[in-house]
Amino acid sequence: MKARTSLLLLFLPLLVTGLAAPAAGQQVIAFGDSLVEGFGDADGVGWPQRLRKILRKSDKSANVLNFGVGGETTSVGVTRIAGAIAQGADILIIMEGTNDVDDILNLQISLPTVVANLDQMTRKVKAAEIEAVLATIIWRPPTAGADKQSVVTQAVTGEIRELAFARQTRLIDSYRAFDPIFVDDPFSEYYFKGFDPVGHLNEDGYQRLAEVSADILQGVDNVPPVIGNFSPGLVTKVISKNIEIRIPIYEPQGSSGLDRQGTRLLINGQEAGAVEGNVRKLEVVHQGSKELGCRAVLQLRTADRAAEPHVYDRVVGVYDIEGLTVPNGDVDFDCRVDGFDLISISQRFGARRGDELYNSFFDLDFDGVIDEDDIDIVRGAFGNSS
Repeated sequence: MKARTSLLLLFLPLLVTGLAAPAAGQQVIAFGDSLVEGFGDADGVGWPQRLRKILRKSDKSANVLNFGVGGETTSVGVTRIAGAIAQGADILIIMEGTNDVDDILNLQISLPTVVANLDQMTRKVKAAEIEAVLATIIWRPPTAGADKQSVVTQAVTGEIRELAFARQTRLIDSYRAFDPIFVDDPFSEYYFKGFDPVGHLNEDGYQRLAEVSADILQGVDNVPPVIGNFSPGLVTKVISKNIEIRIPIYEPQGSSGLDRQGTRLLINGQEAGAVEGNVRKLEVVHQGSKELGCRAVLQLRTADRAAEPHVYDRVVGVYDIEGLTVPNGDVDFDCRVDGFDLISISQRFGARRGDELYNSFFDLDFDGVIDEDDIDIVRGAFGNSS
């Protein structure tokens, strides 16, 4: 009886979350560009061989083939993938698009065309009755030759997330694995140090990518929800009062699903907008001028439905409002300096840069600490309005 109970407990997480147990003798193909090939890895193996080593801890006959070709774009990959499909496999991971970022910036290809190429690859893999798994591309380091802030890279990533939802594929979120917002100093720890205009990984980086990939293939949910390309987006700095704000949130196929009740959009600290969608994709939507004030700080809070929920809680955009100016001392951005501003700044009194309570919006003299000098600025501007 004890043995049966232990066996039930072993598989209970899979039954509760709906995650699929990996098949025995799993045959995997990793397809893509130099990030699949393994450029920058001193060991010369990249993440596919490291993934194989991880999978073989629980499945001795698992195998991972490396079909990475340095410098390849999706326009080439959409043709070359036929050779990978012909090898036969249970799973084919598509990780491509890094080199397309430069072509997008040079107007040699459009983002919709890149997405169409990736979609065509996905369809070809599925047509061969092989499971397609999509992977996002990684952040570009500040030393990259172009897209140093990863604006286009994030746009490509957002479209891959949407494509994974639309085609109901599992998703390896490589972008999230090296996001400096969530990972301390990834460029020093995980990136190749030599001349690299695009951005590749070192041995530790490829090991991390292998571990993230193994989690997805083995049905382990270790990451919070991710967001897609949203409106008004990252490039826009000034918005109108009546703009529609729409932020898509994804929880990839095979994971625990999104917590709709726990999803909120805050604008300047006030809850705003409605939540639409299902456990795989939610959208928070807001339209109207009341909450926007003179500046709109958008903060998204959401979580998944894992036994120990993975939480996403961060500012996703800061926008000035067309035709309005933020009065100096207006820290809650409601277009006037009043008692609410004094209360708000007093609640953060003493916070220094790096502290949890510190926020640069309240550091009015930009000296790294919220102190009496900042409160005096609010007092001096009391009664001013936009």
